[in-house]
Amino acid sequence: MNNRKNKKPLITKENGIPPNFTLSIADITINIQCPGLKFFRKIYKHYSHFLSSEKPEFEFLVFPEPNMKGITTPLTLKKHSENSYRLEGAMTGIISLKKCTAEIHLPADAVVFDGLLRMILGALILEKGGLLLHASGVIRRNLAWVFFGPSESGKTTITKLCLSDPVLSDEIVAIRKDSAERYIAYATPFHGKWKSGTNIPPAHLAALFYPVKSSILSVHKIPAPDAVKLILPQVIMHPKIEKSPEHALENVACLVDKIPCYSLKFLLDHPLGDLIDKLADKGVALTTGRMERS
Repeated sequence: MNNRKNKKPLITKENGIPPNFTLSIADITINIQCPGLKFFRKIYKHYSHFLSSEKPEFEFLVFPEPNMKGITTPLTLKKHSENSYRLEGAMTGIISLKKCTAEIHLPADAVVFDGLLRMILGALILEKGGLLLHASGVIRRNLAWVFFGPSESGKTTITKLCLSDPVLSDEIVAIRKDSAERYIAYATPFHGKWKSGTNIPPAHLAALFYPVKSSILSVHKIPAPDAVKLILPQVIMHPKIEKSPEHALENVACLVDKIPCYSLKFLLDHPLGDLIDKLADKGVALTTGRMERS
């Protein structure tokens, strides 16, 4: 887990190089170049909490096109060459996971760019054994507690019920292993209606929850095979990217083998901090990343 507090963003405007900056999300560094200054300033501001001066792993050249049709135009992804893909429709260009580059023409719409960045980051994280997950996450007792599920399942509501706990995201959380094979949850700049992404420090992952709005408050352990079925649809990936579905299944299976998964029935007006504390008090031992019950 890298500390980036003293690092300065990389922005270059010399020698004909377009304005650019480097992001670090879940310790994956992506350099974004954009010749359109107006669009550049917009996305630079949006991702400013995740700027880094580290050497980028992936080079992303973006050409905003004001006359391109917006997100109503269908988007297709076709195999181009070895681990390389051609975008057609709402965006055009080539994504090469082998060369770690992308050159994309897209509408001058920050929402479109955000969706493309999620797709690329999701593929990169899958290759590294991690997941970009539709989930909210909070930090409590210096541990990460992640709540995954589809839209309207209560992810944003959960973050509101955790009161003053630092929020990783109310929409998308990144999960990866550290050098000791323990799972870490990371903040992302991708957010929903309530919390904008800020780069708060990552934390060891204690547990996963599948939230269900209810008139009662209860927690039940989900068997690993059932947890895989629930988590897999929430993994951000494009099925046309080679081996992404296989990587997703393998990575989710490894995750639930190490990290417990619970079904959480929750009340819309009941703070969840006490519930998390009770789970932690039952015995959280981070020796191998597993939440051990005493």
